[in-house]
Amino acid sequence: MLGFILASFTVTLDPDVIWSGYGLIIFIISVIFGTFVGNLPSNEEVHPFRTTARWVVWFLDLLWVIGLIGRGIHLF
Repeated sequence: MLGFILASFTVTLDPDVIWSGYGLIIFIISVIFGTFVGNLPSNEEVHPFRTTARWVVWFLDLLWVIGLIGRGIHLF
């Protein structure tokens, strides 16, 4: 999971990669993953995983938005 986060961080902050679509792919994966996590039962055994996964999804989405803004600034 840590490797996925680091890879996402590297890919998402590169403006050229976002423009070519890899950042969007990461965003779509995080949305699908977030939907899966949202549908998990909220019992005590699943709850810690659900909370952690939700933070990971928010983090990936935030990186994608930051990278997209960086690309917009780079264009000017």
